[in-house]
Amino acid sequence: MRARLRASALRDVTKRELDEHDTLVVLTAERDERLASADILGARGSTDEADDLRAEAALIDRYLV
Repeated sequence: MRARLRASALRDVTKRELDEHDTLVVLTAERDERLASADILGARGSTDEADDLRAEAALIDRYLV
């Protein structure tokens, strides 16, 4: 049932193409969110999870160059 509701919601979303600026804004926000979460997790001692998020952020950075 849940999957059916999600699929229905996705069909109702208006789709649009992102221009280069919009894409950079989204990628930057995703990178920053991962880095902030990594800092929180690292401070709590969850270093493996923090390292994973930092690696994801580094991968996103490659697209921001």
